[in-house]
Parts: sequence; structure tokens; C-alpha cells
Amino acid sequence: MKVHDRTQLQSMPTKDFNEFVALPREWRRGDDILYWPKNDDYYNIQWLEKLWKYLNDKLSNDLSSLENTNILYALPSTNSTIPSSASSQQANTITLYKLSKNIGLIQMLTSPSKDDLSLQKILGKLNFHCIDAFPEIIRRHPLLHEYVPTLTCQGLLQILRYRLRHTSQLKILQEFNTLLNDSDIKLIRQYISRISSLELDESSIQCIKQLPIFDNSYSAPDSLKYISLTNILYI
Repeated sequence: MKVHDRTQLQSMPTKDFNEFVALPREWRRGDDILYWPKNDDYYNIQWLEKLWKYLNDKLSNDLSSLENTNILYALPSTNSTIPSSASSQQANTITLYKLSKNIGLIQMLTSPSKDDLSLQKILGKLNFHCIDAFPEIIRRHPLLHEYVPTLTCQGLLQILRYRLRHTSQLKILQEFNTLLNDSDIKLIRQYISRISSLELDESSIQCIKQLPIFDNSYSAPDSLKYISLTNILYI
């Protein structure tokens, strides 16, 4: 009897996906970042590649069934703002990120500019996670950019919009004023100013208005140096 070389992931119907794919408990507990043994006996890079092949083929229009699980994988990078482990541990682990729009994850360009690298450090101060590009099989998925944008003007606004939705305006105001310096604020303004007017939709405009990157002309001793346009309207 001939044995067909087909994995369970490749042959199962989409509707049965949740029932038959049992991810490790650690991948389902909601950690933003998880370090996993690279040579695990079952859930290893080869298994993840098969998973993403299936997702590209069968679930190209909807990843909601896997949201908040750690299925985004990357090998350790020296160019990441994620705190790194010891080099010996790095050699034996892969980094798994939660599939979520709310953890502040953004991919660097393949060939980042000097400003891109500077912005990477700024975003790190604000607790965003700037990482090298995911493997090609993950980048191929049509919906990846909805969860993890690339560091462009649009990508920057996208992660800032998600942050604004889940963080109070007051907290963001305090973070920008306490964690960033004048050069940081200036670079953010310059970066955003490069976006074409044709690319500015209403959500992007509202996002920019809420960012505390504008000089505060009110010179009271206890006033914040940078405020948002929304704040200015109420002064």
C-alpha cells in the first residue's frame, strides 16, 4: 500500500482547522513574545512552515481563528528592539510572536535607511517591537500587514492608531513627553510629513491630530512641552 506524503495540515478542510490543530498550551496563553526550543521534537520550524503553507493556501482571507496565539516566528536577530537572551540560548531558540494587532509589532525594511534605524530606537522607547522581516512564507500571507505592518509612513501610523485605541490619551501624552527627547519628536514629525496627501485617509488624519508631537506654546512651569492638536483645540 502506497503511503501518500501529505501532512494533516495540508489535507484538512478549513472548517475543521480549530478542531484538529492543537497548538501547545504555551502558544495559547496570550504572551506577546515567547522563546521556544528550535529543535522541539514536533512543534519546530518545519511544522511552522507547514502551518503557514496551509494558512496561505486555505485561510488567506481570515486569520481570526488564530488570533492571540504565538504562530509568528523569527530567528533571533541582533537588529531587534526585543531584549535578547544569552547567545547560547539564542542559538537554540526561535522567537514566537502573538498574532495580534495590539502588541505594537512592526517589521523593519530589508534595507533600512539611517532614519529608519533611528526611528526603530525611538519606537523601542515607546515599547513597540521593531523586528527584522519575517520569513517569506509568512510575509506572503495577504493579511499579515493588518497585524504586522512594515516600517513605512503608513506602517508607523497604523501601529500608532492601534496604540491610541487601547491606551488613554493622557498616558500617551505622558509617555511622549517623558520617554522621548526633542530629536525624537522632530524625527517622528519629519517621518510622518513624508506621507503623500493621496495616502491620508480620515483615520490617519485623526491619528496625527492625537499624537503629542506639536509644540506647546503655553509656557506655564508645569506644562508639557509637546501636546496633540486635539489638546490645542481645548486650550
